[in-house]
Amino acid sequence: MNSNNISSFTIPLDRTAHEWAAKFASGQTSAAKGKQVYLNTLAVWAVRQYLSWTCQLDLDLSHGDSWQIELQSIMNVADLVIPGVGKLECLPVLPGVTEVQLSPLIDDRIGYVMVQFSENLNSVQLLGFVSQSTLEVISIDQIQTLDRLLDLIYLDRVNN
Repeated sequence: MNSNNISSFTIPLDRTAHEWAAKFASGQTSAAKGKQVYLNTLAVWAVRQYLSWTCQLDLDLSHGDSWQIELQSIMNVADLVIPGVGKLECLPVLPGVTEVQLSPLIDDRIGYVMVQFSENLNSVQLLGFVSQSTLEVISIDQIQTLDRLLDLIYLDRVNN
């Protein structure tokens, strides 16, 4: 897919999102792990906001592994549970990055949403969606549009 076809969506990150991220990050044993948890938390928060606005889904963040303090310290997890559909992995992408490292999909994860942060972390841009991949690294210009994710959620909700 050509990067010109990617339709991204910008989500502001409010004080509440940063408070949750800081709370989870402060419980980590190293600065590097704290940063990872902070970004993961903001990514999940942003995708939840997007799905709330576009699909009118009221998603409970506490159902995901990424909201479990004991799992944050031992895993790199940024999942969001979509009831009746599965878990969506929300991958943080730092500014200027053109390729994303994909972790293997585990459990009932339906795919990945790429979440690119602004320099000052006051907003993110949802770059797109990847449903399944045999690749370990994916270029930003290979990502499917967010419409693909919305279609997947809609079809799963209609069929269940």
